[in-house]
Amino acid sequence: MAHCCLENTCLVLSHIIHWILAIVCFPLTLPLIIWVKVTTGKFESKKDLSGKTAIVTGANSGIGYDTALDFARRNAHVILAGRSLERSEAAADTIRSLTNNSGVVAWQMDVSIMSSVRAFVERFNQEEDRLDILVNNAGIGSGSADNTRTEEGLEKVMATNHFGHFLLTNLLLDKLKKSAPSRVVNVSSMAHERAVLDIENVNSEKKFDGMKIYGISKLCNVLFTHELARRTKDSGVTAYSLHPGVVRTSIFNTAPCAIQQCIKSTFCWFKSSEQGAATSIYCALADDIEPLSGSYFSDCKLRAESAAGKNEELAKKLWTASEDITTLKNV
Repeated sequence: MAHCCLENTCLVLSHIIHWILAIVCFPLTLPLIIWVKVTTGKFESKKDLSGKTAIVTGANSGIGYDTALDFARRNAHVILAGRSLERSEAAADTIRSLTNNSGVVAWQMDVSIMSSVRAFVERFNQEEDRLDILVNNAGIGSGSADNTRTEEGLEKVMATNHFGHFLLTNLLLDKLKKSAPSRVVNVSSMAHERAVLDIENVNSEKKFDGMKIYGISKLCNVLFTHELARRTKDSGVTAYSLHPGVVRTSIFNTAPCAIQQCIKSTFCWFKSSEQGAATSIYCALADDIEPLSGSYFSDCKLRAESAAGKNEELAKKLWTASEDITTLKNV
């Protein structure tokens, strides 16, 4: 009973916070709304993807959904990989109805669970002949003080945002090379810019900071992209990381309610999910960026990542640590 009352109180307070912030912040954020509209990148291309296969993780909503929808409109065979098969199938149904593309399918994969990633790849290798585009889009936010662990003992944010995609990409690398030219797109964030990665604490073995773990996971996306590009040089596989912009999505639904309401109070100047997907689509399809493999993009333009994001030695160490944590070498 006490727990229920506490939840109700939290809900009421969060709504009060939401409306206070909305009223106070709107005049202050109006310039930001205009700035977002003016600077939002657009990718306009008539490229056809007939005969191509794409995987998009976390594609049942948000920018993953709009990325998959774009590929489907270009006639690609698109696999929506998601933790909830029911939600992914609903998204695939909608995309098929909008595009008349029967090659859009939903497969179950919880990217935070390494055994689920392996099962997905095993099925893919059995049923599919090629892979042209892999968009590692799935992600969760943080802000929680709880060091939540998966059933395999991995810190939940890192497992979802980095470890699972690291394993997925490596297990699919032979298929990507066979289908070259092919691309890997890693959805990162500008949150990586202030992150500091302790390579001895990559799985929060020593300590956990719920307010910093999201940024750290996004830094790992940038570092992973750099090292992947180095390792796949001259193979026909290219890799890119990106900041999609500040987008109206559900990524921070796992955060405490007060933080959620603070974020939602400024939704008016966030990008739509369609706008947020533009850079993912650009990195997957743009014709002139092959020489820029390993680079970081935002608003469909090349951007500078943080100094830590360019650290080649740190990228190599992260790769080795990720191999050990995901037991990649034992596969």
